[in-house]
Amino acid sequence: MAETVLKSVVRKTILFSLPVFITGTILFATILRSWFLPVYFFLFFLFLAVSIAYSYLLIRAAHRYPGKFIAWFMGITMVKFLLYFLVMVLYLLFYREHAVPFLLTFLVFYFSFTAFAISLTLRTVNKTSGG
Repeated sequence: MAETVLKSVVRKTILFSLPVFITGTILFATILRSWFLPVYFFLFFLFLAVSIAYSYLLIRAAHRYPGKFIAWFMGITMVKFLLYFLVMVLYLLFYREHAVPFLLTFLVFYFSFTAFAISLTLRTVNKTSGG
């Protein structure tokens, strides 16, 4: 079960992330050229990896510990948020001059991937639990 769920999460997350990546790349190559930062690629793959891990861990927790799903959800979400916060603060400490383009890129990725991961997780948990 876990391997099937993981494959599904990876496939769906990659299918979601490709248009996000392509759109961002096109925008940074044209309209937003002056705001492009090489960290864009790192951020994309960070959000992709964290989104896959987040969804997988929550789906696994829902199956293994259904009575403790809320606690797992809160814990995993807090760890994810702290990781993102650490990346954001460290980058801004060293590259303060790039604050605005970095934060805008970061926030677009954050809201896009978070909304998708929560939606994917809830749909998968509801579908597999019969709810």
